[in-house]
Amino acid sequence: MEKPNSVNQPTFDTAFLNGLRIILALWVALGHFYYYIGADEVFPLPVLGKVLHHNSSAVSGFMIITGFLMTFHYTLRERKELPEKRETFIKFWLRRFFRLYPIYFIAIMVAFFLLPVTRDFAHANVRFFTGETPHFKWTYDPALSPGLKDLFLHLTFLHGFFPVINASILGPAWSLSPEVQFYIIFPLLYLVFFYSKRSSFLKLPFIVLIAGALYILSYKLFGDASMIRKARITDLGLPTLVTYQLIYFVTGMIMAKVLINKTGYFHLFFCSFICICLKVDIFTIGILAAILVFMFSEELKSNMPGWVYRILIFFKRLLGGKVGTMGANLSYSLYLIHSFTLQIILFYSTKLPAGKPLIVLVALIAFLVINLLLSYVLYRWVEEPFIVIGKRIVDRKYPAEVKVKYTPAP
Repeated sequence: MEKPNSVNQPTFDTAFLNGLRIILALWVALGHFYYYIGADEVFPLPVLGKVLHHNSSAVSGFMIITGFLMTFHYTLRERKELPEKRETFIKFWLRRFFRLYPIYFIAIMVAFFLLPVTRDFAHANVRFFTGETPHFKWTYDPALSPGLKDLFLHLTFLHGFFPVINASILGPAWSLSPEVQFYIIFPLLYLVFFYSKRSSFLKLPFIVLIAGALYILSYKLFGDASMIRKARITDLGLPTLVTYQLIYFVTGMIMAKVLINKTGYFHLFFCSFICICLKVDIFTIGILAAILVFMFSEELKSNMPGWVYRILIFFKRLLGGKVGTMGANLSYSLYLIHSFTLQIILFYSTKLPAGKPLIVLVALIAFLVINLLLSYVLYRWVEEPFIVIGKRIVDRKYPAEVKVKYTPAP
């Protein structure tokens, strides 16, 4: 999140997305934790349990935020990095590579070599809490034996194109394939639909309709996680193609343009309306609504009671504070590593001479503390250094023609 350092440019308060990112990462992690302790079969939580069960909605929220952030920063750099230039495409891809790949590589390699152990632990954990033999569809299915092909496809982000393989090594890694697919097409998507203001009134609804149509076709042609409806081409099992997720990315992209240009509210409303028409789950709609309310709080101020606005701003500032910023830094590592650390922590927690409720409490505390500490170490010793290396390479190989200074949002 950045603010232009110029009196002629508006200030954009998007720092609340930092806190939202760590909340979404924790939602995913805690949802998996809840599943492996037996979920509502063993520990029924009337409302919270349902929220944790739908942690896949947090992934959709991440994709909305990704679409927003990519477009937001791309737009702010337009003066010094012209979107129609080949160098701009390359700069974007290099920045994404150095930001995402180092941690991803470590997580995949660790998960791959630990899989025989974590698979056994996962089965033992579910048996301990439920008393039943677990039946896993993907990562911990004992019939699967991921080999070098799986490893190669994961390390090249191609795993999303293959059924079963798309989650054969590390469960949460399925979402990285469609995200990287989006990064590959983003510069062209931006150039065609979002760069020129000419005909934007028609172009933006067009890309929304394309994304909506691809969403419907993807589920018909490639199936869904339930595997109830037979896919017409092949059952991917998970929504690992960008065509499933494009509507979320595009929603974020339009949101960024509306925020910066202060126009095009119709397009944002139209995109949100299409999401509802597609019967996107209620939790994803809730995430989208929360982002919109925080993002456009000043525009909504006159349409809400003063006390509601004050509460809204309190939470917006809370999410955008130092804790939220640090949380955002940890969110990516947390998202990737929690899956295999969970099995190890749960397994050894079940050896404690205590009842299940106390075991769950101890495991939960250990799960959060250990993963947050590991995420901090990975951020400081891997992510941060490689982000700096990537910036140096980009700045040295492709120096900016026009210097525009930006200061980070508080």
